[in-house]
This record gives sequence, structure tokens and C-alpha cells, in this order.
Amino acid sequence: MLDKNFCADTNILTSKEMVNNSPTRGSVMLLNLVLLLLSRKIGLVDGHKATATSISNHNYPVEEHTVITYDDYILTIYRIPSSPNRSHLNRAGRRAVVFLQHGILSASDDWIINGPEASLAYMLADAGYDVWLGNARGNTYSRQHKHIHPDSSDFWRFSWHEIGVYDLAAMLDYALAKSQSSSLHFVAHSQGTTAFFVLMSSLPLYNEKLRSVHLLAPIAYMRYHSFILSKLGGIFLGTPSFLSWVLSSMELLPITNLQKLICEHICASSSMFNFLCSGLLDFIGGWGTRHLNQVRRLSTV
Repeated sequence: MLDKNFCADTNILTSKEMVNNSPTRGSVMLLNLVLLLLSRKIGLVDGHKATATSISNHNYPVEEHTVITYDDYILTIYRIPSSPNRSHLNRAGRRAVVFLQHGILSASDDWIINGPEASLAYMLADAGYDVWLGNARGNTYSRQHKHIHPDSSDFWRFSWHEIGVYDLAAMLDYALAKSQSSSLHFVAHSQGTTAFFVLMSSLPLYNEKLRSVHLLAPIAYMRYHSFILSKLGGIFLGTPSFLSWVLSSMELLPITNLQKLICEHICASSSMFNFLCSGLLDFIGGWGTRHLNQVRRLSTV
């Protein structure tokens, strides 16, 4: 489903998440530290939100909803309530609810980025489901708090635990209430599966709200993985150290004008340097292109 789109919206990552979570700790931080430092001077991109626009451009109805977590983070989630291609199913009464939760460095865009013919969110809407797209705290859609500004280090003091017990719980409750349903189907990728494991083990009553669960690239433990970058990151950031302390509670990989410049020029399909972007994706995610979308892997949202 995912196409390793470097130029798509990314989910913001904190180093606290890395320090608390096995050899994955800091794997992305090492590679992007220079970009992070440069981005502080270059500035963030304003209004880089594509989910609703993309869905509307494909003539699907879309709703934007705001969810407030127990600890006052403000999350933006999206709903595709029906499909223009299945009008007979849209009139068939209350539809089953399905909730899609993105992976690390990602956002709700992941589920619609490949268009109606190849994106899970559209396929489920066409099949008659009431589709909800979640966004975890810190990504481009959920970068708000009732009392704390995102430029403050206090905003970024969270890990996958908070994403699971606060964000995921609040989003599932909200989707069920709005859909007037007692249970839903749940689909998650990567970090979304980790948040799921956290929620279900910490608050097991939520198991009763699920009709089915579909976990893509599920991650509970990562001790035996083979990604070189992650292993290198674990050496420097996997245990408390001066470097992990410096990077603690700060925003990493924000969507900046620098990233936008790279995507528009260096990673463009017409660029003679786009092999550098492909190499970066392979270095982060592992080599082997059998499951990648070769057509869209370097395109923008």
C-alpha cells in the first residue's frame, strides 16, 4: 500500500520515541540530523495538508473532524462517508466502520496517495465502508495542543505509549460515536500497529470495540531485524547518552521549505539526481524493490 514517498507528508518523530523503543531508536535521527539543523533556519512549510484536497479532487466526499485527547492534544482526522462509484451501497443503510492508522513518519495521506484505483481508503469506500483516517500527535495534521505551543519542548515529550492510550483511544471513540456504531474494523501500518498493541494491552476493554484487526508490517519488538541504519542508530541513541539527551523532546523531520525544494527539484522524475532520493529511501527502508510502487515512489502528493 505504501510507496515510500519521501515527498509525502511525514509524521513528526521525537527522539524520546526512539530512546524508548529498541534498536529502531534513532535510526532516522542519524540520517536526518543535518536536515533538522538546517530546517531550523530555513523554516516550516505552511499549510502542507493534502488529505482533504486529494480526496475532493477525486470527487469523493470528505469530512474533517477534530479530536481532543485526554492530555489535550488536538488531532485532525478525516472521514470518507460514501463513494460516488457505489451509490446503491450508499443507500443500503448504516455501513460498517473501518479505521485506518498510518505508520511512522507518515500521515493520513498514506491511505489515499495512490489514487482511487490503488489506495486502500478509496477501495474500502467503494466497497461500502464508512472510512476514517487517523493522524497521531505531532504530524502535520495534529500539530496542536490546547495549552502548549508546538515550538515548546514540552509539546514533544511523548512516545508510542501516549499515541496508543491517548490518541488512538480518542480517535476510535470519536469515530464510533459519530458513526453510531459499537464496533469497527481496524487497519494499521508499522507505528500504527505498535500504538494498537499499546492500547489493547494497556486498556484491554478496547478489544470489545473491534470487529476485525488487520496489521501491516506489525511491530512489537525489533531486536532481530536486519536494517543497517537502525542498528547504527541504536549504537548511538539506543541508550541514555549526551546525544540522546540533546535530541530529547524536540521535533524531528518537520516539513520544511528545504524538503519542499528537494522534492520539487532533486527528487522530480525529470531530475538527473533523483537516484539520490531513491537511494535514501532504500537506505531507510531496506533494499529490495519487489513491493514498491515504481511509478509513484518519487512523486509528490
